[in-house]
Amino acid sequence: MRNQKRSFARKFIAPLAAAFVASFSIAGLAVEIDGGYSNVFVLNNDLTKGGFKFGFGWDPANAGAGVTQTGTTLTLKPQTITCDGGAADKDTEWGCDGSGPNANYGKNWQDLLFYDNVLTNTAQAGNYKACIGGGDLDSTYKVQGFVKVFNADFSQLWYEAYAEGPCFSIPYTIDGAATVNFQRGVILGGPNGLSGKDYGEQYVYLGATALPASGGANRDPNAIPVLPLGGLLSLIAIIGLFAARRLKA
Repeated sequence: MRNQKRSFARKFIAPLAAAFVASFSIAGLAVEIDGGYSNVFVLNNDLTKGGFKFGFGWDPANAGAGVTQTGTTLTLKPQTITCDGGAADKDTEWGCDGSGPNANYGKNWQDLLFYDNVLTNTAQAGNYKACIGGGDLDSTYKVQGFVKVFNADFSQLWYEAYAEGPCFSIPYTIDGAATVNFQRGVILGGPNGLSGKDYGEQYVYLGATALPASGGANRDPNAIPVLPLGGLLSLIAIIGLFAARRLKA
């Protein structure tokens, strides 16, 4: 009888427990946002991107940099770190004093690249997937997903592809014949932000193939994923049934 009860537990509880664990395991799909790079362009009078000016790398963990990651959810905001700081050229180059072409934005257009970078010579193929939705990002800004493959010293770009939401899947193939820098990530494009301005935010769900059930409306990126209510109630009921049968033994 005891072995039968153990078999009952394995047969009914184990699959539900696995489903419960799986609801938390999506974090394993995350792209680790471990670097940032800004391509800086002229900001035209109509707030579109002009000619390239310069580029530089930075740490996206810096306060005001515009990106936070919680599990597989990214929250993106236009950067205000330049105008919040004390750089000598923040007014002349970045228009933090309102000297840009529009009083609500800075003086440069930036493509802020938030990426996962891997140096690899392993042959592989796959699809970089994510969904973009929710938030209240200012319409002047745009978010895209991207994949780039450079050679080992970044002197040559061998492959690049971009995609917009609400959901995308970007294919990639690495043949393993040479060592490459493989990047996956997102771009937030638009003017640099002024200090004290709120330009809203945009959510990116890494690894997702569909937006949240709310249809892409605002979602708390700090919320812990949970088993759907029906599954949770079923798990509780079966555990209760198993406990009752033990009490009767």
